[in-house]
Amino acid sequence: MIVAPTGVIGPLDYKFSRMGTVFYGLARGKLPGGVVGGFDWVDVRDVADGAIAAEKKGRTGEIYLLGGHYVPFKELASRFEKVCGRKAPRMMCPMWLARAVAPFALFISRHTSIPPLFTPESLNALRANHDIRHDKAARELGYNPRAFDDTIADIYGWFKEAGLLDKR
Repeated sequence: MIVAPTGVIGPLDYKFSRMGTVFYGLARGKLPGGVVGGFDWVDVRDVADGAIAAEKKGRTGEIYLLGGHYVPFKELASRFEKVCGRKAPRMMCPMWLARAVAPFALFISRHTSIPPLFTPESLNALRANHDIRHDKAARELGYNPRAFDDTIADIYGWFKEAGLLDKR
């Protein structure tokens, strides 16, 4: 069987994934803006639990979608603002402009070794179907993702606990 998670986020992101970098920027009030669009976000701990449940209860040959909650970026930033007290970025870049800039961001990234915050692929994902359902995983595996706000609080809590808000 195969488990297929949506956009994985969560605490303990030691190497700062692309979204970890975004959350870190939000926590420090250093993210100037966002992109119009959203995604289905799932906590990494729920993905781990879902994978274990699939190994124990899943059926051979089946694919289990491990989704969480569809949240537009603007709402994600707003929810993070409530947890950390830093102002969320108010500027939202329209998708057409972000798509025009993405190839240049990749070019600059290749020459500076600084990873871009978005790529053409990530922008396509933000535009994709937001009606994600994990009903099959819930029914067959007992999969039940935690509340999105709990994940946000845990991400910020981990930054604080790890002393990351005083660095970088």
